[in-house]
Amino acid sequence: MNGMNCPRNPVSQLVIMGLTVVLALLQASEARATFGCQDCHGTRSPTDFRPLDSPNRAIFTGGFQGNHRSHVANALSPSGCNRCHPGSSDYTVGHRDGMIKLSANINSSPLQALYKNATSAFPQTPTPLLGSCTNANCHFEKTTPVWGSADFVYPGDCLGSCHASPPAGGTGGAAGSHATHNTFFSGLTNCALCHANHVVEPAPFAHASSAANRGLLVRSSSPFFGSYGRYSANTRDFLPSQVNQFGTCTTVYCHSTVQGVTNPTQPPATLYAPTWGETFADSICAGTKGCHGVGFAHPDDAAIPDDQVRFRKLQSGSHERHLAYRFNESGNCQACHYNFTGSGVGCSGCHTIHGPFKNHIDQIIGVTFDPGNSLFSEGTAIYTGDTVPGTPYGSCNSLFCHSDGTAISTGVLNSYSSIAWGSGALTCTGCHGYPPLYASGSPKANSHQAHNGYSCDKCHYSTTTNGSAITTSRYHVNRAYTVDAGTGITFTYSFATSGGTCTNISCHHSGNAVWGTALACNGCHDAPPATASHAIHFGGSVAQAGYGDVRIAADFGASSSAYIMNCGNCHPMDAARHANGVVEVELYNASAPQGSLKALNLSSAVYTNGTTVHLDSRGFPYSYGTCGNVYCHSYTDWTTPGGVLTPYTSSTRLPTNLVVTTHYKTVAWGGPALGCAGCHANPPTTSAPTNAGGSGNSHSWIDASGYENLHNYNHSWQPISCTYCHYGTVTAVNSWTRTAKDVATLSDVPIANHAKHVNGIKDVTFNSARLFNYSTSSYGVVSINLGTSGYEPTTQTCTNVTCHMPLNSACGGQTSVKWGIPYRYSSSECYRCHQYGTVCP
Repeated sequence: MNGMNCPRNPVSQLVIMGLTVVLALLQASEARATFGCQDCHGTRSPTDFRPLDSPNRAIFTGGFQGNHRSHVANALSPSGCNRCHPGSSDYTVGHRDGMIKLSANINSSPLQALYKNATSAFPQTPTPLLGSCTNANCHFEKTTPVWGSADFVYPGDCLGSCHASPPAGGTGGAAGSHATHNTFFSGLTNCALCHANHVVEPAPFAHASSAANRGLLVRSSSPFFGSYGRYSANTRDFLPSQVNQFGTCTTVYCHSTVQGVTNPTQPPATLYAPTWGETFADSICAGTKGCHGVGFAHPDDAAIPDDQVRFRKLQSGSHERHLAYRFNESGNCQACHYNFTGSGVGCSGCHTIHGPFKNHIDQIIGVTFDPGNSLFSEGTAIYTGDTVPGTPYGSCNSLFCHSDGTAISTGVLNSYSSIAWGSGALTCTGCHGYPPLYASGSPKANSHQAHNGYSCDKCHYSTTTNGSAITTSRYHVNRAYTVDAGTGITFTYSFATSGGTCTNISCHHSGNAVWGTALACNGCHDAPPATASHAIHFGGSVAQAGYGDVRIAADFGASSSAYIMNCGNCHPMDAARHANGVVEVELYNASAPQGSLKALNLSSAVYTNGTTVHLDSRGFPYSYGTCGNVYCHSYTDWTTPGGVLTPYTSSTRLPTNLVVTTHYKTVAWGGPALGCAGCHANPPTTSAPTNAGGSGNSHSWIDASGYENLHNYNHSWQPISCTYCHYGTVTAVNSWTRTAKDVATLSDVPIANHAKHVNGIKDVTFNSARLFNYSTSSYGVVSINLGTSGYEPTTQTCTNVTCHMPLNSACGGQTSVKWGIPYRYSSSECYRCHQYGTVCP
């Protein structure tokens, strides 16, 4: 100040005169110390250069109205006075001239800052009319309170006296993104997240006086941002009158992925460096300018063409795969991050100035599953990981999302997988199996086993169109069985907790089926189908029929009134080749069970389709084709190339040159019923010269002269009917006719037990119920009982056969008979039985 106000009362004048004398003496004395600022308008103890602020003029303290001490921070240096009183730091005692000199531009402000609009010094007075400053940069170019008003106090005067909290700027001012950040980090203490923490300083408002000589201090003082947070632009253009050039923030936690993309313990990767003051639309927040991405934010986003532009994927952990799904929420995030504020976020979470998300950026990974979401309705879902970013991932347990899906019907999680967050992509077997193969009824109905040969898209086309990958995620993990027909398939599905129902199923030829119940073979076609020769080959019950089953009548019991040649004997054994729209015939399979009819067929066994297609009563197509090289329609031939010496006396049961050949007949499917001769002749017969003496076959042998021998000849008496040796197969006696050379032809007889016919075994069972009448030359007609006779199939030997035992034991005979041994009546081979030449009583 350039002068002092002079009091006008006598006492005051005396005081002043005394002080003047003292000052004069002090100036004249070299031994006295030089006056300092504190000796007049400051305080000596403690030493403080700054004028002492007082509500009024205090003569005994030197105080007067003003706010000097709140404007100058350093009590021991007059340099701070220069901002308002230019040159004051160099003042001597002689600066007193009765005038108060103020700067023509206070604090070197961008706009001319004046006190009371004064541009020149004005007289000092004990009763000054105090005024305000305008355009001062230290007051954010606002008109200040009247000089001498109460000092600013925290926190009230932060709210609008200068830049406001948050700073609102002016016309063109530097409001920037303060208002947006205030919704996340509200309150004065949060200014320190990005700026120096003036709140904890002794003079919280003193920082304003530095406005002329430094920019804004933008620096991190919070772990939210890390020590590496940066702001790129000039920070000295923050006043409303200035043209603000905003910069970008980089490497800050709040605009990061929170965790490393591939490793949660790595620092987060910043996905976007926002420009200060930039406006974010809701869609942009989740898109290219967002922080961590959200994938698809809404359940219906897949229908929006620009999804991939608007919604960038969040790639850390397993987010990318999960956010491809729809979690029955207005916004996907809340399914697993439900409890931001103790309630669901709904639409307001993103569309009302961030609403409940205001506490979102809190450096806590809050995983709480939405109890109102049907995916977590059991209330058992938990996440085992730590909530602190940078720590290893945990696992999700007891979630429907990774269960076998049966809870849709049962309401109880039966089986679930514990899945580590951030682990690799799961296959179908990771949760419910491919396909789900739990036993039907435990815990719910299941018929996947019966459909195992069909890809998932056949019945879940909305979910997968190729049967191996999820095509539309909204139909997967949606707590519903999305059952709809795939390409080329038609049906209608109705859900029921006990097992849904499919109706008008094209695969079942418009039939119906209840999920979880066994579908009989007549559920689609008849069992057997009413086509061509099916009824002849299969006369069993519907329950006995089975696709791929190679069992026959003998496998179901010792006796059967009909053939039961199950489906697998003529059709594929692989269930995957069933109900595929093609009538497949497979007559040979190397994996067929040993001894089965299919295993007995030649590898070249084949069915040749007919040329005309017919439809059965259920609309299934078939044709009258032919079967070839199948055991069922084969017969055996025996030959002895080179002949056999007469009589045959070798120790081997049969001649060593015996050749056994199987011949296969080609039979027409749908042709007339075959008799006994349709396959093996009636009876099976050999003849000379290709066969010597019936070697290998004792049924019938025609010698070189054309005469019949052996069992069918029976010395010109009645042929031995099939029933006497194959009583387990046939029970009726054949009728017969003979030629002039005694060649007998037998009539067909019905098969009494189909379990003993076409079964891969030569069944020999002697008739114990019927006596065989045999005419003899010595004893007349003799009734022979075969009830005690036996047959050993390995050696093909008959034992205790009365036919080969003479009535008089002294005449010899055979206690055992080898089937197929040469037997020529013109040689001593005849002696084996009736012992020609033996003298009998």
